Amino acid sequence: MNTTDLVLSNESFFKNALCENEVKWEQESQFAIQALSNEYCANAVMSNPASLQNAIINVAAVGISLNPALKHAYLVPRAVKKGQAPVICLDISYMGLLHIAMQSGSIKWGQAKIVYANDTYINNGIDKAPTHNQDTFSKDKGPVIGVYCTVKTPDGDYLTEEMDVDALHKVEASSKAANGPWKTWREEMQRKTVVKRASKYWPKIERLSHAIEALNYHEGLDDLTPTAHEREINIEYQGQDMRLEGVPDASALEPKKRIDKELMQKSLTALVQNLNDDDESGIYETWTELDEQEKTHLWRQFNSKQQKRIREVSEKNKRAA
Repeated sequence: MNTTDLVLSNESFFKNALCENEVKWEQESQFAIQALSNEYCANAVMSNPASLQNAIINVAAVGISLNPALKHAYLVPRAVKKGQAPVICLDISYMGLLHIAMQSGSIKWGQAKIVYANDTYINNGIDKAPTHNQDTFSKDKGPVIGVYCTVKTPDGDYLTEEMDVDALHKVEASSKAANGPWKTWREEMQRKTVVKRASKYWPKIERLSHAIEALNYHEGLDDLTPTAHEREINIEYQGQDMRLEGVPDASALEPKKRIDKELMQKSLTALVQNLNDDDESGIYETWTELDEQEKTHLWRQFNSKQQKRIREVSEKNKRAA
């Protein structure tokens, strides 16, 4: 049995897992055969046909096309351990992740951009897109200093996630793909990393969650949750007007305070319950018991609808006072 036969033998698995009718087996099987046509990929398929089957099932379950013209997803060989035969994995680009999010209604639109040392980048705060000025065609942009992802939610709010170059290096160092695409397509991987992290704060969509789980598995990034240190309040991130009662100028806050994780979990649980019950007094009481840094820390744990409701309740009580 050759590579083509192995691909075609997975038709029933593909159709049973299919979640998006726009993705057709007749086209995707040909894209898969084309992607696996070189000798290295063919050897990986023959050595581990189960990995090909898993990758094809993921194509169907995620609902993403392997069409090379779209640049959304690829079948790629990855070495699991030194000395072992490579496996075939589904790799989804940052454009593919944003496409899934937009197509499934999690966001209206989104973009991921690299920030260079000679750019001007300003975080304009919650619900506002950042300002990013760049001499696009300059040959002297300087080194990469960070990356960000900005999306617009179905409610019309803007959400922005940022990562500095140190955070990106930590992700690269922990990836099984560190000697592959991180070497040859570093900026694409940096964009994908920030999109994956940003997606935690978007409305949850099963297709997108499945896509990120598949990526994290074969990249060795089972948990991209920021560490406790990374979740400490960063004074640069605080430079934003949250427009909520009781939140002063963020530049006056102390950047070194450590957050009480037990208190944060209790407050988060209480606020989510109050939001689900639409209990205005509960929302306001729980929120106002927190200090400014605790509010800032918790804010990004909520989706856009929850943030909007907290703001409405805060502003309503401020007017009533």
